[in-house]
Amino acid sequence: MDNNRGWIISKTVTVSTKKDQSSDSEQFNNDPVVGVYTISVASELISMHPNTLRKYDKNGLVKPSRTDGKRRLYSENDLLRLQIVKLLTDKYGLNLEGAKLVLGLSMRIKEVVNLLEQGVSNQVYKNSAKVASVELRRLFLDLGIKI
Repeated sequence: MDNNRGWIISKTVTVSTKKDQSSDSEQFNNDPVVGVYTISVASELISMHPNTLRKYDKNGLVKPSRTDGKRRLYSENDLLRLQIVKLLTDKYGLNLEGAKLVLGLSMRIKEVVNLLEQGVSNQVYKNSAKVASVELRRLFLDLGIKI
């Protein structure tokens, strides 16, 4: 395995599948893309301190893949999530729990949108719209909002 300026180049990278203590964080951390950026490169790319990235990992906001040696490897999707967290905390003043909630809701809404788009493309719009409607109602009920 070569290590060149923060990039880890390897033909075999083992991604940890160890379950975190919180299933809430799992709902938006199922990133099928294996990370390629080490923490130092990722922190430079998104202008965040490495300790902040470690803190966000610990809090379940992002779950980078890991090498056999437990080094964090961040994917493009991880970097995007981190940029969203940065926007939510810096611009909108959310705390980390609020950012986690927004990320989780965003992923659930994305799934509903995917259902709707699938239905339109497969000409089964009526059924997928009904499933999407049920999912949105469940989402709002989870938030304590009756619609």
